[in-house]
Amino acid sequence: MAGRHTSHTMEHKLLKAVATGDADLLAQALGIWPTATAEQGDVDQSCCLKGVTAEGSSVLHIAASRGHLKLVVMICTHDISLIKSRKNQLDTPLICAARAGHVDVVDYLVRAASAMQEPERSVLRAWNSGGATAMHEAVRNGYAPVLQKLMSSDSGLATMVDDKGVSPLYLAY
Repeated sequence: MAGRHTSHTMEHKLLKAVATGDADLLAQALGIWPTATAEQGDVDQSCCLKGVTAEGSSVLHIAASRGHLKLVVMICTHDISLIKSRKNQLDTPLICAARAGHVDVVDYLVRAASAMQEPERSVLRAWNSGGATAMHEAVRNGYAPVLQKLMSSDSGLATMVDDKGVSPLYLAY
C-alpha cells in the first residue's frame, strides 16, 4: 500500500465520536468494545488514529479542544504519540486544550507528556505557526486555571516570546 505512511482522512466514526464526546462510539471504533452489530472489518481497521481532518486535526486535537477528557485518556492510552501531533497551523493538542480553557485536559496532557521518554518541555514549549505556546493561548483567552496549571508544570513558559516578541507574562498585564 503505497502512501500508507502519509496523512489520510479521518474515519467518519472516529470523527463523530470525538466531536460529540461519545466514549462508547470511540471504544467501538478503536475495537475496544466490539459490538454484536459491528462487522469484523470495523474492528480490524479500528486502530487507525493517524487520520486527520482537512485542517490537519487528529482525533486527539478534536477531543482536547472540546474538553472530552475521557476520550483524551482513551486516545492517549491507545496511541500516546498523538500528543506530539500538529495541525496545519502547528497547534498541538495541548495548545488546543489551553485555547479552549479545558484545565482537566491540559492537566492530563501535561502529566502524560511528562511520563514519555522525551522531556515534557518539548510538548509544553511547542509553538504554533503564530509563535504562540499553550500558555500564550491560555492568557489571551483569560483562562487563569489553565495558566496556573502550565506555570506549575514549567514556570519558564511565562517568559517565552511569540513571533511578535510578546511573552505570556507581558500579555497578562
